[in-house]
Amino acid sequence: MKIIKLGVLVVVILFLGLLATKILFNKQNVLSPIETRDHVIIKDKFNILLPQDWQEINSVDKSIVFSAQNSQNSYHVTYDVVEDAYKIDYLTYVKQSILKVSPQVKFTLENKDEIEAELSQNKAIYKSWIKIIWGDNNEVYLLSFNSLKSDWESNKQIFDKVMDSFEIKK
Repeated sequence: MKIIKLGVLVVVILFLGLLATKILFNKQNVLSPIETRDHVIIKDKFNILLPQDWQEINSVDKSIVFSAQNSQNSYHVTYDVVEDAYKIDYLTYVKQSILKVSPQVKFTLENKDEIEAELSQNKAIYKSWIKIIWGDNNEVYLLSFNSLKSDWESNKQIFDKVMDSFEIKK
């Protein structure tokens, strides 16, 4: 079932960003040079900001439709279509999927369309913000923003700017 695939993928996105894996920061995965200014990336289904000092990278899964990184941070956009029955409790399902794979995750914020989570590993604390955006016909976009907790406040301004720029094409 598609919803299960997406739930597992959300967990992968969360921890790929949080743990800054070698796959994401491998120079072979880079699609664009590091940007010297903010600009909007235009994709088939949406537009999104690529901030100054960030670069677009290859996604590690076909459900991830956009990924970007800078030296220690990342954000990703995942796209899927879900059945009506899952729409109501979708955020709960995402949270449960994360906990199944990594029970040590601590959720620090939960609203109807977003969660923030923290994970301690190797003496570092990582933080992630997942925002759910619904499109037409049960389309769902998950935006996952990832950073060291110690850098969160400075990165949050950038993440908010990227989030505010996200626009689904009609």
